[in-house]
Amino acid sequence: MSSEAAKKPTPLNPFVNREKETESIPPKLKAIQKGEWLFDFVLTVTGIPGIGKTTFLRRIEQLAQGNGIKTISFTYDATSDKLSPFQNIAESLSFQTPEWQKALADYQEIENEEDNHVFFVREFAKNLRSELSEKPLVFLIDDTHYMDASGQEIWEGILERVYVKNRLLIVLAGRRNLRFKSFELRRRMRPIALEYFKEEHTNELVTEPKHPDLSNKIFQLTHGYPLASVHAYEWVFRHKLKPADPEIGHQLEARETELIFELVSTILSDHIFIHLQDKTPRNFLEYLLKSLSPLRRFDNDLLYELLKDVGGKHSGTVDMLTIRDDIRRLAASTYMVKWESGRMGYALDFSIRRLLSLEMKFRDQAFFLKIHQFMADWYQDAIDKAAERDPGAPQTVMYLIEHIFHFSQLCQTKGQTEHMETDICEKIGRRFKDYYFREKNHFYEEFKKDEELAESLEDSFDSLKSFIAEQLKA
Repeated sequence: MSSEAAKKPTPLNPFVNREKETESIPPKLKAIQKGEWLFDFVLTVTGIPGIGKTTFLRRIEQLAQGNGIKTISFTYDATSDKLSPFQNIAESLSFQTPEWQKALADYQEIENEEDNHVFFVREFAKNLRSELSEKPLVFLIDDTHYMDASGQEIWEGILERVYVKNRLLIVLAGRRNLRFKSFELRRRMRPIALEYFKEEHTNELVTEPKHPDLSNKIFQLTHGYPLASVHAYEWVFRHKLKPADPEIGHQLEARETELIFELVSTILSDHIFIHLQDKTPRNFLEYLLKSLSPLRRFDNDLLYELLKDVGGKHSGTVDMLTIRDDIRRLAASTYMVKWESGRMGYALDFSIRRLLSLEMKFRDQAFFLKIHQFMADWYQDAIDKAAERDPGAPQTVMYLIEHIFHFSQLCQTKGQTEHMETDICEKIGRRFKDYYFREKNHFYEEFKKDEELAESLEDSFDSLKSFIAEQLKA
C-alpha cells in the first residue's frame, strides 16, 4: 500500500458522539443475561431520517453479540403487514407447537375476529416465554413509523405477558415515539432521541489523518446532520480533492453549488423517494410537492432538475414531458396542506429543512434570486388563499412569517436592505387589518420566537417587534 493511499481518509459510519446513548446498554445486557430485574426493558429510539437510528441498532447488536446474546432484527417498510415481525421472530426461534401453528393460520384467515387476535397473542407470548426461560434475547425493530395501530396492539399484548421474565430487551427505532395504552408498559419504556453532531464531532467521521479545515467547512454546510456529512466527505474523496490542501475551503466554495445539488439529490433519492416507485405520475408529484413545499429556497426549476436526476431510479413513474407544467399547476394547491394547526405546519417546515441541513447559498446570484422570487410569490399566493378562506386562521400567521423571511432574503441579496424595514411594515400593516385580535397576538408571539428570521432581519427585527406591538394596541 502506498503512503498516499495509507493517508487517505475513509468515511466511517456516523456513529460518533453517542457515548451518552450507549452507556446504559451494557448494564441492561448484563441484567437480562443473569435474569435480574430490568425496569426499562423497552427502548424507543427516535430521530429524523439519516440521524443514525439504524446505526444505533447495529451498535446494540454488536454489543449483544459480543456478550453472546442472540439478537433478532426486523425492519418495517410500507409493505409490511402487522404479522410480519412476529412471523420473522417465530421463524428465527423455530416456534413449532401445534397451538402456535393454528393461531397463526386462524389469524391469517380471519384477522378481525377478536378471539383469533387473543389466541394469537397468547400463543406467541407462551412460546416466547419458553424461549426466554432458556436464554436472553434482544429484539431490534427498525422503522416503526410504518407500524399500524393493530400491529402496535399486538406488540403491547405480547410485551405485557413476557416482561416478568426479565430476559428480554427490545429496541424500537422510528421517526416518532410509540405510545402504548398500558400504563405499566409506558412507565417501563425509555426514550432515546438522537441529535445532530456538534462541530467538534464532525472531524470524527474520518480516520487519521484529521483535517480540521475540511471538517469545519462540511459542518458549516450540513449543520451536523450525519447523513449529509458522510455524503459530503464521500463527494470530496470521489472528486479527488485533497483534504490536506490549505486551499480546500476555497475549493469547496468554488464547487458548493455542485456539492449541494448532489447532496439534496442523493438524500431525496435514497431516503425520501424510495417508496414512491409504484405511484402514478400525478400522485408522485403531489406527494413530492407536499414533502418539499415547506423547504425554503426551492423553486420549480430545481424540483424539475432533481426529478430528472432520479428519473432513472423511478423509470415509468414520472412523465417528464409534462412535469414542468404539473409542478407549476400543483405548487400553490399542494402547499396548502391542512395541518392540524399552523404551528404544526411551521414545525414541519423546520424539521424538513433540518433533515436536508442545507443552506442554498448559491454562488450563482441570478439563480439564487430566481429561487427566492419564486418562493416569495408562492408564499404570497398561499397567504392570499388562506386569508380568503379565514382571515384569522393560524395557518395565515405561519405563511406570513415565511413570506417575510423570503422577502427579507431577497432584499438583502439585492442590496436593498435600507427599504426592507419599511416594506415589511407595510406588508404587516395590510395583513393585520384582516386579523382577529387573537391571531395578531399569535403572530406576535411566533414572530418573536423565530431566531432564523431574527438573524435574517438583523437590526430591523427589534424595530418590527415594536411596530407589531403598536399594531396590537391600535
